[in-house]
Amino acid sequence: MERGDDRRIAEILAFRNSGKSVIVTLIFVIWAMIGPFRAHYEILIGQTAKKATKYLTNIKKELEHNRLLIADWGPFQPDKHGEDDWQKTSIYIRQYDTRIESYTVNQDLRGIREGTSRPDVVILDDPDSPKSARKKEQRDKLYDWVKGELMNVGDKRTIFLFLGNLVHSDGFMARLRKEIKANAMLGYLLQFPIIDSKGNPTWPGKFPTKESLEIEKQRINNPRAWFRENELRIIPEEGQIVKEGWIVRSTGIHKDFQRGGAGAGVDLAISKKDTADFTAIVPGIAGTLHGKRKIYVGPNPINERLSMFEMIARAKMMQNAQLGIRFFVEQVAYQAAAIEAMKRDWLNVDGVSPGGTDKRARLEIVAGYIQDGTIEFLPGCEDLILQILGLGTEQFDDLVDGFVYLILGLLKTSLGSTGVIWI
Repeated sequence: MERGDDRRIAEILAFRNSGKSVIVTLIFVIWAMIGPFRAHYEILIGQTAKKATKYLTNIKKELEHNRLLIADWGPFQPDKHGEDDWQKTSIYIRQYDTRIESYTVNQDLRGIREGTSRPDVVILDDPDSPKSARKKEQRDKLYDWVKGELMNVGDKRTIFLFLGNLVHSDGFMARLRKEIKANAMLGYLLQFPIIDSKGNPTWPGKFPTKESLEIEKQRINNPRAWFRENELRIIPEEGQIVKEGWIVRSTGIHKDFQRGGAGAGVDLAISKKDTADFTAIVPGIAGTLHGKRKIYVGPNPINERLSMFEMIARAKMMQNAQLGIRFFVEQVAYQAAAIEAMKRDWLNVDGVSPGGTDKRARLEIVAGYIQDGTIEFLPGCEDLILQILGLGTEQFDDLVDGFVYLILGLLKTSLGSTGVIWI
């Protein structure tokens, strides 16, 4: 972030317990105030109120008790006869005309100012937590808050520092890293894994030998957590049925594709309670490409809490827009009633029998068609892909069942030897 450089974002990925928070939320914050940058308004954001308050507590201790710092740059005590400027979430250092405040993730930041000044340093520390990152809706909420609110609190000279590690492959830090890798002009990407390319410790003062590092790895005793949070490597979840490398993301339907039939897999969840599952409707088309069968999935599968009436209304809209589309619903006692209701509304619907006893077994039935490239995913399928890759770790997985019903239905009616192909 030198003069003449328009980049004002830096993502700092460093291994767990590397001291990154101390360096950035304490040392850098003080340096930004007293050094050549001369920041007048700095804000620090933590995952919780306790963490946010701790940032300012640590800064106060240094300003009040660090004798070398005070001797060179202090004293930093405020005017005790004026307003109380040393608070839990805000401190003001008069001689530098600097305000330092702390906030929490997802807090309302609109319009914050110090006098006429907008923040010139913004630090977000450890935005992803293992608990919140498990839920996609929480990951999306954090991402939207950062992009829609946090990034708009400053001006063209504001510095944004994001620090943490890789808690989840779809977490905020992982998404930001992907964006910066795709476009280096967005900002700086600084990565500090616990080992270098030759397997040597990058912090020899703490881990002087490879053996000492191995002891630490055994102490943690969680390979996935170790690779993600210490070696900064995104790895698949244990027992992952579909691998990332199998997924074929298509930009569109190939010009030589010979269309057979269209369908949509429907996984019903007829409840609109906040705790209920979602109804999933996953569309797709089947046919052949250069003599081999091909299925295109998507785009934009439905994944919402819908009543039976709303589900049927959506299905009608899809059927009116694409004549000949068939809907594939699991043939079990509960959903059999929905099949009959759909038929009464003149929807083309077939019951399917996945055969698997649970979601993992069902996905395994069709996983081979993903691996061999028969199935391609059109743009707008990212939520479905996340659920497929993270089955068992994602909070919701309704799209997976809809996807399985779609594939089984199309294989039977459009690519198999039985059933009617609707054009």
